[in-house]
Amino acid sequence: LIDISWLNSEVTVADIPILKVFLVIVVITLVQVFRKLFSAIIIGYLENLTSQTETELDDELIAILKRPLNLLIVIAGVAIAKLIIVTELNPSINDTIDSLITLIAIATVAWIIFRASPLLGEVLGNLALETETELDDLIVPYLPKLFQTLAVAIVILKGGEVLLGASAGALVGLVGGTGITLGLLLKDIVYDWFCTVIIFSDQLYRPNDILMAKGIDKLSQVKSIGVR
Repeated sequence: LIDISWLNSEVTVADIPILKVFLVIVVITLVQVFRKLFSAIIIGYLENLTSQTETELDDELIAILKRPLNLLIVIAGVAIAKLIIVTELNPSINDTIDSLITLIAIATVAWIIFRASPLLGEVLGNLALETETELDDLIVPYLPKLFQTLAVAIVILKGGEVLLGASAGALVGLVGGTGITLGLLLKDIVYDWFCTVIIFSDQLYRPNDILMAKGIDKLSQVKSIGVR
C-alpha cells in the first residue's frame, strides 16, 4: 500500500496545506505536458497545412503565434493553480497576482497584434489594389503603425496601473493631455493630411485641370497629384 498520510490537510508548507501544494504541482505539470502536445500536434498540423499553400503569409502568421500561444497556455495554468491556493493567500497578494497575470496576458496578445500588424497591412494592401478608389490606398499604409501604436499604448496603460498604482483613467488623462499638446504643435500637418484625404475622396482636382491659384496671375495646369 502507498502511504498518503503526508497529504493530510494539517501538514503545511509555507502555511499552505500540502495537499493544495501537491495539486498545484500536478496542475503545472499537466500544463507543461499540454503545452508540448499543443506545439507538437496542433501547431505541427497547422504548419504542415500552411506549407502546402502558395502564399507565405499564413506561414509567417503561424510562426508569430507559436510562442505567444504557448505562453498563454502557461498563463492559464498559473491562473488555475492560483485558484487552488487563493484562500491561503493574503488579499493584497491575490490582487497583485491577478493584476500580473492580466498584464502578462494583455502584453502577450498585444505582442501578437504588434508582430502581425505588417501582415495585416499587406493583406489590406492587396485588397486595396482591387478597388477603384484611391482613398483606401492612402489610408492602408498607416494601419499597421496604428495597430502597433494601440498595442503599445494598451500595455503601457495596464503596466502603469499595475506597477505604478495609478488608475487607467489618470493615465488616459495624461496621455490625452500630451496628445492635445502634440496636436496643437502638429495641427498644420494634420490639417494638410485631412485636405489630402478630401482631395482624394471627393476628386476635387484631376490631372490636366486648369486652375487659378491665389497670388499667381497666370493659369496653372495640374500635372499630377501625389500624397504630399
